[in-house]
Amino acid sequence: MLTMTHIDNIRKAFFMKGQNISEIAREFQKDRKTIRKYIYQEDWNTRVKVEEVK
Repeated sequence: MLTMTHIDNIRKAFFMKGQNISEIAREFQKDRKTIRKYIYQEDWNTRVKVEEVK
């Protein structure tokens, strides 16, 4: 799991600097799929399971 600082830096590199996913993956030494996940993730809240009342 990445820290929010790393995620922020990844998103800045993609959206502001215009780097592509492969370049960012090399720079941060992470898999391309991980970089893509954090670039396009919109909801940062963790989901809480709620039991259904029957």
